[in-house]
Formats: sequence, structure tokens, C-alpha cells
Amino acid sequence: DGLEIFRNNPVDLVICDLGLHGMNGWEVGEAIKNLCLARHAPKTPFIILTGWSDQSGEREKMMKSGADRVIQKPVDMSKLLAVISSLVPRG
Repeated sequence: DGLEIFRNNPVDLVICDLGLHGMNGWEVGEAIKNLCLARHAPKTPFIILTGWSDQSGEREKMMKSGADRVIQKPVDMSKLLAVISSLVPRG
């Protein structure tokens, strides 16, 4: 459902859980990256949230998926807001 929303609406940022039914967050990120490439549009900033073991060392998966950051749950809201601020241009 989220990918369909992304296809049909302007989106400034995507925050996605790693563990999903049907496809995982890495796969969602790759689909979003490919949709942006097909549109000849800049890649939409993409954040993965995970409660699984630390995924920040998964550089290859991050590159393939287009994930800009991986944030461990429980989420520290001030950290999440700082990451969002660094990824999304003001205005």
C-alpha cells in the first residue's frame, strides 16, 4: 500500500520498518529508489527503523536499498528529528 501511495503522490521522506509482511524494508527502499530512477527524479530520503540487532553495519544492503539511515528502536525522537532535518531540505 505504501508503494502505491508513493507512486501516486509527492513524498518528501519515507520512514519504513525493516520487518514487514510480504517484503522487508530493504526491498521497499530498493523499489522506491528504482521508482525515482524511472521518473528521473532525485531519490527520496529513506529511513529504516528496526528493533532487530544493529543494522547500521549493513553498508551493502544500505547502498542497494538506497537507505540513508538505519535507526534502532525504540526510537529516540530527538535523534529521529535530527536525522530528518539532515535529510530533508527546509522549505
